[in-house]
Amino acid sequence: MLNIIKLELKKYKLSGLIKGALIATSIIFLIVALLFFVKVDDELSFENVNDALILIDTAVRSVFIIYAASLISKLVIDEFKSKTISILFMYPVNRKKILIAKLLIIAIFTFVSIIFANTVLAILFYLINSIYPTLEDTYTLALIKKNTH
Repeated sequence: MLNIIKLELKKYKLSGLIKGALIATSIIFLIVALLFFVKVDDELSFENVNDALILIDTAVRSVFIIYAASLISKLVIDEFKSKTISILFMYPVNRKKILIAKLLIIAIFTFVSIIFANTVLAILFYLINSIYPTLEDTYTLALIKKNTH
């Protein structure tokens, strides 16, 4: 199974997936940063730090669920469309193992990306709030750790 996963990772360059995840994280950062400083009726978009972290977590999960769906399309469905999966099925490996390996790659990559993005965004907003204190609550690293897991 690990050999199949290694072959699939070589076939689909991991650097492209990582670039996509970093671009998605950057876009989430820009959108949430905009909301962080916008005031509506002289009130901030967030009432407290926990609200900010919940928004970050929700945005990250939403974006990476969609990203995982596009990866499924790329890794599985496109192979059926272009008929390259038939070459894989000629190998003396069970078909289920091949598809499970593809889905494992997507699941692990999505999980790691969500943890990474949540942690990076929470730390970035911790730094922003320490430089430009806009939220009245204490924004501690313990709170970040609690909300990123």
